[in-house]
Amino acid sequence: MITYQNGSPTTIIGPPTSGARVPTEFRRDALGGEFRCTGDGTPGPWIQTLPPAVTADSSVCHTMNNSP
Repeated sequence: MITYQNGSPTTIIGPPTSGARVPTEFRRDALGGEFRCTGDGTPGPWIQTLPPAVTADSSVCHTMNNSP
């Protein structure tokens, strides 16, 4: 999945970890997770507002047991 930040592709996973940030700034990471800055700072406090996209097939369940 390719996601874009300010029109450019991003490979960052998670919220920004550097740079001055301001409240209400929004970021989407490379997996589609969305984050919102909640206060001034470098890099500022962030909350996750949307989890990343599921990248595995959740319809398949693998279990380990000794049953035939």
